[in-house]
Amino acid sequence: MSVFLIIFSFCRAKAYKSYLTTIPAYKKGYAINYRVKDIISRPSPGIGSSGKISYELLLEGPTETLENDVIIYMKPASRSAVCSVIHNPELDKYFKHDGIRTVLCSYAMQAATPPWLGYTVINNMPYIVDQFTPHAEDLEWKDISDLNEILELVTYLGQATGKIALFEQVNRRN
Repeated sequence: MSVFLIIFSFCRAKAYKSYLTTIPAYKKGYAINYRVKDIISRPSPGIGSSGKISYELLLEGPTETLENDVIIYMKPASRSAVCSVIHNPELDKYFKHDGIRTVLCSYAMQAATPPWLGYTVINNMPYIVDQFTPHAEDLEWKDISDLNEILELVTYLGQATGKIALFEQVNRRN
């Protein structure tokens, strides 16, 4: 193995250990095991990450069965478009880098954040870390054309939004 690969592997391991410290203690109950089974690098998806490298890590699940394993990704954190236009030194002092900014903004805007959400730095570049969601499915909007279907959908979306708002209010009081 070349010296470059040894140093590079060390940087990723250090970054992973640093990432683990960014997961709040109350969320660590979700993840039984943090042992890395495999890691790959690949070009980052998305326009903002074009030309950058992302990492995908396969983690040991709570049991030895493969379907319990977890896949997380480390993706370069992008600079906020707002930060390119508005410069506020008061806000800048709260964020060491864009990975921290992205994660803290997620916690501020979402009622329930993923248990694996965190951040790290690899070779002085900020990264956000999160779990791949293999079971996520998008709503097929083109299939909703009937007025009754639209009204039913809006009712469900309104109920979900109301529950999220209520959950957030309860969390703010506690």
